[in-house]
Amino acid sequence: MRSAPPPANGLNPNHRPKSLAESSSSWQARISTKGESDVWMLQNIIVPGGSFGWHSHPGPSLVIVKAGALMLYRADDPTCTPEVVAAGSGFVDDGGDTHLVRNEGTVDAIVYVTSIVPRGAARRIDEPHPSNCPASAE
Repeated sequence: MRSAPPPANGLNPNHRPKSLAESSSSWQARISTKGESDVWMLQNIIVPGGSFGWHSHPGPSLVIVKAGALMLYRADDPTCTPEVVAAGSGFVDDGGDTHLVRNEGTVDAIVYVTSIVPRGAARRIDEPHPSNCPASAE
């Protein structure tokens, strides 16, 4: 018995989305690069009131806050409203976006970062302070 060929759009008409319980054991992600890459793994300690200044990255970064909390400011947010990134959580920086992370708390923030960049490229690119963000976001 022959099965019908897949539809021209490549989608399986019999496919149904899996529930979280069904997919959690088979979940996977893929990062695809073109050319050679450098992988950086860092532990940063940001003292209260400290920040990394406005910057971007040429590739993606996975950021995990181990202790303390960070305020994440994004230059592409018209109101430059900070997002709280608490201990035990994190965020993915897709690369190419200008942002600032600042410790506005009272204890040191410990942050783990894994970055993937083109071979030989700078991991961090300093950026000017965005005009839509307050001077206090520095």
